[in-house]
Amino acid sequence: MPDRVQLITDLCQAWVDEIVQPDGSIIVRLDAKDNPLTRNGLFPHSMTHAELRAATLGLLNVLSIPNYQVIGPDDKLLWGWCAEIFDTGYGYFQPRSPADMELRSLFMATAHASLADPQIVVAHERDPLALQALPTSTRQALALIEDHSTVSAYLCFPLLEGVLRKTLGEFVARDGGVLKPFSVAGIAYGRPKGRLQCNSLAHMLHLLESDQQEKGGALADDLAVASNHLRRSQPGTGKHPYEMIGFWRNSSLHGNVSLINMGARLFHLVNLIALHNLIDVKLQPADYDHLADMARRRIASQASAVRWSYYPSEIVRT
Repeated sequence: MPDRVQLITDLCQAWVDEIVQPDGSIIVRLDAKDNPLTRNGLFPHSMTHAELRAATLGLLNVLSIPNYQVIGPDDKLLWGWCAEIFDTGYGYFQPRSPADMELRSLFMATAHASLADPQIVVAHERDPLALQALPTSTRQALALIEDHSTVSAYLCFPLLEGVLRKTLGEFVARDGGVLKPFSVAGIAYGRPKGRLQCNSLAHMLHLLESDQQEKGGALADDLAVASNHLRRSQPGTGKHPYEMIGFWRNSSLHGNVSLINMGARLFHLVNLIALHNLIDVKLQPADYDHLADMARRRIASQASAVRWSYYPSEIVRT
């Protein structure tokens, strides 16, 4: 059996090579069936943990094409499946404290915004009279769906911050207070002479990667790959990818940067970090295969008709 991890990586890279032309221009593929993974029969719910991480990195590679502004069905299927995993046996966002509950709610809201389909708005706009006949609150909900990419992008910044602080709990408290001394880019944090507060996304990402390198964690390797992909998204800036994320955050607050696909890249990064920190209902490291089996059974059963599900049940049932 071929190595599906390498296959997933190669398919996404081939997709990039197909989109980016020798002169640097891009060809946008809008056919909903044209996606690097699902068109080759690779669906997130059938992937192993390693394959799901490879898919996350591969799709981040696609979204990091400069000026590429297409979020494909592969992205949404992957986000939906990750949400199902994180919502199964607590997955990652366990409700252990008020801070955890808030982070869980923020993740789910971001997932809903990222998965929203603006085509429902297009369908309503075909009949302007029927659209005007809708209650004002319904029309506002449709407008929110139409702007889902912007909403998702703005939610992704505090979500990434919360996930980093949760993952770096040994060093940084949920409010950003420094718990253990560390140094990033020549800047000292912690007593006796360092900064006592860390609010920099760039510094926390650098800290996470270096800490994982020291611990021999696979997340360090995945973050290095993610950095290389993100570096391509804005060529010529001279900034480290983590610094670019900090720049995106500050610029977005002042309306100085385009948010298209920015939120999608960040949401892939959030999912990547969370996939490396799965936990079970006993708050212990969780087995991905067990969580995935639970999620598949829940989605495929009649009970899957829950109010807010994230992954298409018809795909799991086939």
